[in-house]
Amino acid sequence: MTDWVTEALADADIPGAAVSVVHGGEEVVSAGYGDATVEGEAVDPARTAFFAGSTAKLFTTAAVLRLVEAGALDLDRDVNDYLTSFHIHDTHSGRPVTLRHLLTHTGGFDPDYGLFGSADPDPARLPDLAESLAAWQPDRVNPPGEVIAYDNYGVALAGHIAAEAAGLDYPALVEREVFTPLGMSHTSAAQPAPPGLAATTATGHRPDGAGGQTVVPALAHPWAPTGPGQLTTATDMGRFMIDQLSDVPVLGDTATTGMTTGQFRTHPDAPGLTFMYEEGTTAGHRSLFKSGDVPGFHSAVTLFPEVELGVFVVVNGDGNGDFDIRGLAAAVASAIPAPDTGEAETVRDTDSGHLAGDYLSTRLPGDSVLRAQFLGSPPVSVVATGDGGLITSGITLSSRADATTQRWRPIGPDLFQEVDGTATIAFGPDGVLTGSLDQSQVYQRVGWWRSPALHLWLLLGAGLTGVVAALWFPVAALIARRRGERHPIGARLARLSATAAGVLVGLLLYGFASLTADPAAASEAMVTGAFSVKVLMVIATLVGAFAVAVAGFAVAAWCRRWWRPAGRAGLTIVAVALSITAAVLFEYEMTGPPFV
Repeated sequence: MTDWVTEALADADIPGAAVSVVHGGEEVVSAGYGDATVEGEAVDPARTAFFAGSTAKLFTTAAVLRLVEAGALDLDRDVNDYLTSFHIHDTHSGRPVTLRHLLTHTGGFDPDYGLFGSADPDPARLPDLAESLAAWQPDRVNPPGEVIAYDNYGVALAGHIAAEAAGLDYPALVEREVFTPLGMSHTSAAQPAPPGLAATTATGHRPDGAGGQTVVPALAHPWAPTGPGQLTTATDMGRFMIDQLSDVPVLGDTATTGMTTGQFRTHPDAPGLTFMYEEGTTAGHRSLFKSGDVPGFHSAVTLFPEVELGVFVVVNGDGNGDFDIRGLAAAVASAIPAPDTGEAETVRDTDSGHLAGDYLSTRLPGDSVLRAQFLGSPPVSVVATGDGGLITSGITLSSRADATTQRWRPIGPDLFQEVDGTATIAFGPDGVLTGSLDQSQVYQRVGWWRSPALHLWLLLGAGLTGVVAALWFPVAALIARRRGERHPIGARLARLSATAAGVLVGLLLYGFASLTADPAAASEAMVTGAFSVKVLMVIATLVGAFAVAVAGFAVAAWCRRWWRPAGRAGLTIVAVALSITAAVLFEYEMTGPPFV
């Protein structure tokens, strides 16, 4: 295992890692690798605290289920019955949101709404949990209990409800219900962390592109129940995993059973979600998986309940994308013989034509500038074959890293097995696609015109047309002057507006390309509400204003016969290009005000 981790860190350009492996009720590995800090302090698995990210959603879930077992909360009761300072909008009458929905990402909320500009290096500047949940309540885009959409807001809401029911703030809740009972003495949800929590807090890093590392600042966030700000060590996570796998759990049967038993499935014969874990198969064993990502830190818990095995790994670097966060668990589990379940038989005479189409991730925000991070992302394209099978492309759903397109054979109603691979895909009601490798990421069928990849090409094509206008119209003005042509002030304003719009579009495209060149840095800029992002939003808004102006000038040019027909046609082309550009920017919430 040491060789695997060491080589993986070097290949991914990540400074350090900590690992815990438990088996049969005992921690069998607790190890640190590489550097925890810029000063070169070595990682200590027991005394180096890492930011857990969304892995800490497991702590929130366990705390909620502990209160359910104690009778203080009901999984199927309307959450509004527990809320005192605000209430969830009654968008779907008679379909209330419950804790069961929140713990399975099926609350129906618009995902990731309110996260732009929500993080801050200084915890003292954060609003409290209840205040932020009230202020940033997202729209309810799906009826509860129907579609999985990874939901930070929903988990934060569950943590707040549990804290109110216990009469505590959230950090004190998980301290009392989870950390203290399990002896997790170096784990905390407090922001800032209490003094002396650990010997060292690891520093997050990002490759600087020149062979070195850039420090990623630690960020606080009011939604601590979702993971931001929570610190833990590998050894403490070993204690948590041991309890999750125990027949006599310290945290109680409700927490253990609820978190290791399937609770929601898009398709009845496909893997789904427990309370917060994703079900799957790893190295031939049933597995439960939960990962966590914040700028500079990435972690994952993988449990194998049937063989009492648990693996936790955390790294303190964004790296270059080559670190396989699931790979270590697969390598460890492969040492344990897996049951031979045989290969599912192909179902003959099946018609899969009704499943063809484009499918878009439910994680695409509908009402937030965070939507811009998905611009250019392809949908999953599903094509039916004549033998009842499918071909998918766009986003890989394959177990093979090198697969760009995948072929699938039918093994059941709307259920398919990868050809020459181990993955499966399934289709639920109302055009929902799920894959066996990531149950928190499902896809809904959409029209081809909803594709973010198409939108990016439209933005680039229309935007470059605007840039050409910025270069051409000043030249056209000079040519007209040399010819001795004099045009009315409206015509001159039209050329000036087209030129200014082209310059703005050029600045916008350059700024957007620079921002998204490093996805990790782009994510950090979004959650901190970086000045650079707000500048881009201001430019995008100005582009929209100029698009309206140039469209008006184009109409006037034809009505008043400014210039020759070719000049009027050119202005019309620019007006159309700017309108398309503005429409894409509006669709991806890049225009304001407000610029939040």
